[in-house]
Amino acid sequence: MGEKPLLEARNVSKSFGPLKVLKGLNLTVKEGETVCIIGPSGGGKSTFLRCVNFLEKIDSGALLFKGQLVGYAEHGNKLKEWDEKEAAAFRVKVGMVFQHFNLYPHMTAAENVAIGPHIVKGELQDKALARAHTLLAKVGLAEKFNSYPLQLSGGQQQRVAIARALAMEPEIMLFDEATSALDPELVGEVLQVMHDLAVDGMTMIVVTHEIGFAREVGDTLVFMDEGIIAEQGKPKAMLANPVNARTKAFLSSVL
Repeated sequence: MGEKPLLEARNVSKSFGPLKVLKGLNLTVKEGETVCIIGPSGGGKSTFLRCVNFLEKIDSGALLFKGQLVGYAEHGNKLKEWDEKEAAAFRVKVGMVFQHFNLYPHMTAAENVAIGPHIVKGELQDKALARAHTLLAKVGLAEKFNSYPLQLSGGQQQRVAIARALAMEPEIMLFDEATSALDPELVGEVLQVMHDLAVDGMTMIVVTHEIGFAREVGDTLVFMDEGIIAEQGKPKAMLANPVNARTKAFLSSVL
């Protein structure tokens, strides 16, 4: 794990109308680090990930990716908001896996994985499909190249979604409750893929309810509640002995 921050959130705030969702959030994610974020629903976890990926714009503070501002380019001494082309170029570096898989139903698993590199990066279709095959094998779906989403279980569809995100060769992966829409018996296969990515050194921010995964795989555990980071630390120590009263209350309800 590198000491260099890949991502920094500095005093990040975000509101939707009168609702303050993020209230001065500060977080540093180093290269190769797995940061797991836990906390009650409505605490701002998903909104934070969407801000990291510039799917939402922050109201104040700063997000820095490799030392560069997310969402703005410096022109002279002024900041100019990214246009859609600049935002799209940034999102190539940031893979995101959502709760719902959002696969194209009329495409095979391999075609779903290949479409991003082919359309966005201009890769030749044959090359993109060959890489899709490699990535599907990596997530344990070597035999499902030509299967359509409706022929796959939820866990298999989510693994295709992970392979699709990896196909863009991102520098960081964001997981937003990637297992919460799955039947319990399918959760393990997706967590195993995420575990393997962490072992391979992929930088990841994982919003999750899977406390066991956070304990075993996470380098840093973050507890978010009401738009702030109430507590963060080493997962095993924090889970065994939380300091913040809100963290204690939350963990006592889920453990």
